[in-house]
Amino acid sequence: MVRIKKKEKSANYKTITGENIKLNLEKNEKILKITIFNSSYPSTYRRGVILLVISVLNLLCLILNIFSVKIITGIFITLSIVLYNLYATVKEENLVVVKDLGFQLTTKYLLGVKIIFIPKEQVQKIFINEVIFRHKVIYLLSLLTKEMHINDQLVPLFFDTLPRLACIKLIYKNLKTLEG
Repeated sequence: MVRIKKKEKSANYKTITGENIKLNLEKNEKILKITIFNSSYPSTYRRGVILLVISVLNLLCLILNIFSVKIITGIFITLSIVLYNLYATVKEENLVVVKDLGFQLTTKYLLGVKIIFIPKEQVQKIFINEVIFRHKVIYLLSLLTKEMHINDQLVPLFFDTLPRLACIKLIYKNLKTLEG
């Protein structure tokens, strides 16, 4: 019988915008699973449901001719922007690294999932990158990949949650221990 040693770590961090996130690390000899949960997701979901109820009430007011069309149009434009932001809200991001296989980055949104797989042979380097984003200098964990074509590609990890540098350093340290 083979015994599998498994380490789990969990810690709370903040994003670059000050939102709370929870980092979970699960590690054994050949697999590292990193999960970042968006702690502010439930409050965003409740806000979206409230705004959906308000938009239905506004539609009812339009049908009954209680408000003018200009006011209703302004409210619908505002609500559509808020509902788009709700749709783009990230629930969690996962990075699963299998030592000799590759990297799988999964991003779970409110209404969907995006999965990217990068084979180990295509990864040249893992590093912390300084990036200018929204008039700020932030840090991103990135993969430099070899493309089958002429150009190389930079793949940012955890781009939707944007954890701060302390969280990125912990993830980087665990990735390096698995790598070498």
